Amino acid sequence: MENYNFVIQAISSVGFPIVMTLIMVYILYKVENNHSEEMQEVMKSLENNTLAITKLTERLEGFIKHE
Repeated sequence: MENYNFVIQAISSVGFPIVMTLIMVYILYKVENNHSEEMQEVMKSLENNTLAITKLTERLEGFIKHE
């Protein structure tokens, strides 16, 4: 309830468009942070997959040369 009272008080003092713009900026900031964290996890997974494929390729090349 405190958040609602704060928003209503802010709207009455500075206006609806300003308050909504600030709320949207805050939400966008939070979404961007979450996206950055998710992308870091994706990059780690991609690096691990690249490493695994490189090792697999090296082993297959060694196997093919011995035949």
